Amino acid sequence: VRGMSFGALAVGADIAAPSVTALSVAGLALVGAVAIANTVVRRVLAAIQLLLGLGVLIVTVRALMDPITAVLPTVSTATGVAGSDSLAALVGSVDGSVWPWFSLAGGAVLMLTAAWTFMTARNWPGSGSKYGGQAIVKSPVSDWDALSDGADPTD
Repeated sequence: VRGMSFGALAVGADIAAPSVTALSVAGLALVGAVAIANTVVRRVLAAIQLLLGLGVLIVTVRALMDPITAVLPTVSTATGVAGSDSLAALVGSVDGSVWPWFSLAGGAVLMLTAAWTFMTARNWPGSGSKYGGQAIVKSPVSDWDALSDGADPTD
């Protein structure tokens, strides 16, 4: 950001598009959840991931379409001037970086993988009994294996 009275200011993504980080981390967490989910839950998670990707795209596009509004908190802090119109008059130009384009690509990847997950969910292998909600059945063989591994099967 360059202005007439304050020179150049660097504005990070945490100011210009603060929710992108949270949406991206939530999308990353879904990857682990999808891996252990059953088919129905996998599709629900894919729908949530689609919405997260859409959120990343919307927030990024808003920051790209109106960069003055995206940098106003930093400019206001640096100049002590409040109000959108007053601050917009102070900002001479906003020089973007390549990072918003990476954000757009990340949002698109989230949406594409969500669609792929939704369409292919029934073809994925099922989760094991540990994550499937089924009780582990005790048998004499499993007790013997536990004893062989050094565990006490009576605990």
